Amino acid sequence: MNYETHKKRISEIQKRLKDGEVLFVFAASHLIRNRDVDYKFRQDSDYFYLTGLDESDGILILKNSYKAMFVLPKDKEKEIWTGIRIGKDRAKDLLGLDECFDVGEWESKLDFLLLNQHTLFHFFGKNTARDAKLIEWIHSLNQRAREGKFGPKRIETPEFLHWMRMFKSPEEIDALRESARITALGHERIIRESKPGMFEYELEAILESEYLKHGAWGGGYGHIVA
Repeated sequence: MNYETHKKRISEIQKRLKDGEVLFVFAASHLIRNRDVDYKFRQDSDYFYLTGLDESDGILILKNSYKAMFVLPKDKEKEIWTGIRIGKDRAKDLLGLDECFDVGEWESKLDFLLLNQHTLFHFFGKNTARDAKLIEWIHSLNQRAREGKFGPKRIETPEFLHWMRMFKSPEEIDALRESARITALGHERIIRESKPGMFEYELEAILESEYLKHGAWGGGYGHIVA
């Protein structure tokens, strides 16, 4: 899928938002396995659906007439080890954003993003540290009523986003069909190569290698090999 698809999805969300409503969507973060080794990264599905970006720690903010993101800053040394980062300038161009910032700036922009918005749409519980910052800033804004300022009084789950995801685009249908085809190839190979006395991990290795061989990232769920 190209970025035009994601731009259309963002525009569709904006059409659903009324004046005074703001949507926050957090990317997933890397989880430490031990010391300087992370678990394999898995992007947040909602963030990936809207942005197409497989980078950690980003934030997408949408209002009906405003769209912005926070992304990881470019870092030549880190990119040698962890892959090329899109950077704020390229992200802004690819997704047609009004503004894009380095993710380290997000807390300093909360006043601007939440000020005089009456409803926040957000999936709480995915990143509790960031959730706490959102609540802290909302509480702070709502203490400034005498100044004619306020933050969101209502916090809602953006179920309309999951409703949108139920209806697949032609590109998504093609991807699902390709996924099913690769899955079938993996199972067919297991049938051909399995022998009495093989261990379960050997069968799982056959399945995973077939997925990777055909360009998939791996299984969409944990394998049941028994």
